[in-house]
Amino acid sequence: MSGMSEADWEALALNTLGELGWHVLEGKQIAPGSGERDTWSDLVLQARLRDAIARLNPELPPAQVDEAHNIVIAPSSHDAISENYQVHQFLTEGIRKVTYTDDFGAEHTPTIRLLSDNPADNDWLAVNQVTIVDGDHKRRFDVVLYVNGLPLAVFELKNAGDAQATLVGAHAQIQTYVHEFPLAFRYNMVCVVSDGITARYGTPFSGFEHYHPWNVDNEGVPAAGSDLAMNLVLHGLFDQSRTVELLRDFVAFAETGSGLIKRIAMAHQYFAVTKALAATVDAVRSHGLAGVVWHTQGSGKSMEMELYANLVLKDPALGNPTIVVITDRTDLDDQLYTTFNTSKILPEKPRQAARRDNLRTELANRTTGGIIFTTLQKFGRTKEERDAGRPHPLLSRRTNIIVIVDEAHRSHYDNLNGYARHLRDALPHATLIAFTGTPISKAERDTRKQFGPYIDIYDLTRAVEDGATVPVFFESRLISVQLPRDVDPETIDEKADEATAGLDDDSINRREAEARTAIGILRREERLEHPLARLIRHADAGVRDLDHDLTARATLLRIHVACGDAELAALWHRVARVEREIQEHLLELARVGADRPQPRIELGVDVNVLTEETAHDLHHVLDDGIHTDR
Repeated sequence: MSGMSEADWEALALNTLGELGWHVLEGKQIAPGSGERDTWSDLVLQARLRDAIARLNPELPPAQVDEAHNIVIAPSSHDAISENYQVHQFLTEGIRKVTYTDDFGAEHTPTIRLLSDNPADNDWLAVNQVTIVDGDHKRRFDVVLYVNGLPLAVFELKNAGDAQATLVGAHAQIQTYVHEFPLAFRYNMVCVVSDGITARYGTPFSGFEHYHPWNVDNEGVPAAGSDLAMNLVLHGLFDQSRTVELLRDFVAFAETGSGLIKRIAMAHQYFAVTKALAATVDAVRSHGLAGVVWHTQGSGKSMEMELYANLVLKDPALGNPTIVVITDRTDLDDQLYTTFNTSKILPEKPRQAARRDNLRTELANRTTGGIIFTTLQKFGRTKEERDAGRPHPLLSRRTNIIVIVDEAHRSHYDNLNGYARHLRDALPHATLIAFTGTPISKAERDTRKQFGPYIDIYDLTRAVEDGATVPVFFESRLISVQLPRDVDPETIDEKADEATAGLDDDSINRREAEARTAIGILRREERLEHPLARLIRHADAGVRDLDHDLTARATLLRIHVACGDAELAALWHRVARVEREIQEHLLELARVGADRPQPRIELGVDVNVLTEETAHDLHHVLDDGIHTDR
């Protein structure tokens, strides 16, 4: 296979696309003068676009077909991503800018479709060796895929046998095309880079780190090693029904502080969200437990929840539901809220319930729709309710309230007298779904028991293989703690029994959990001297290992330290000197060998405050991850 040329891979791609129902042509067959393209600088097949508008909108008079056609092909700027977003809206939502008066004097402003959900109604065309010329720039795209005359995909193919022809180089070539021909990418949904053996896909505006493989079969199961990456990408993205679905529901734009960004779902996100929607519809009609999406940290759960929320809100079977997004920490609530708030795929903006009374009012008064963000603690009872022994008040009996729980942790398991109980008292008929990277499975605390069965699993091994996250290496460090000399261990249990006399079992368990943190002991500065010295040696050894790989394009070294409280965290911030030392060392390495790629360095020391609710999140270990792109 490595002996195949770019032309061979091109032919293989076209043959496969032909099997998937795409009509195949050569670039010269659509060149200007053929009746397809009008000019060398424009990729659009004008006649096919106009025919599609007329075919998909039979009630539209010919003059208005021309008007809609002109709206699609007329850019309002030269900013590629802004123009891409505008065309994406036309493709997914239709055009509502054309008004006409019929023979009876009635005025119409119809929604004009450019794409049909039924693949048979669309025009599918795959073309190789497509030349584009604009000013001094002349390029030839390996493969361009057209749907209804619009160029939705571009392939850049390389020869796997050429050591200089890498996927990184293919991606760089795509970036060059975007720079030279920005308006040629107004219509682009996805770009594919491949050497046949390996293949990745992403948007034309994404860095290479956001190009991912599609290495699963049509059921989302990891494919056998014998399957060519090229075939998997072609079948995964360009099955005609899948292409329409991805374009409509799995391409997301967001307005960030640095400008507009575009993302397309990874394979595991597509299958998880699709299955989660089906499970939710079933749960709303039955038991209210949609299930658990267990995807490892760093695999894109925030985007999954964004895409899932969009599908839930649009699904007619759910009757315009209300979505409640719950985290158990304010910082997580803010982070996820920002993701939803900057999203341009969601049909409405989220609202953040900052106070318990805000949350109660919002849920009690709302009858349809809405995305509400809150923390689980907002479902706590008031002092008056606790003193009176009253349960949490009922807020809504609606069945189409969908509660999305981010990171289903121990605070969600207390069904006797905790927040989970209050949530059920407030919303007894709501449907629950959990997205988590750390499910718990114990006799008394089982994520699946509280939320339903696993919907989809994407573990760390798969994430690393896919390049969705970096490898993490855990090295356990147990620092022994001894009691002061004046404390008799024989009397500890007796004093504990005296302190908890008269308390119920639940209160005793909480007191014991608090005592186990041993904050007073952990704060002692002399105890920190040993782990801090070990941390410095550990980090230094990690950096020295990097000396052997100066061709690394990217390096990540991160150290995590879990702390008992803010005071202890402040002491641990002494490790900042470790960060400075490593940073200086890496920069020195970067200056060695001007002919080698310079490493992009990401370095940090995280110091976290450990609480009872978030203890499971933090690692009582030192860990580092090293990721290199060669």
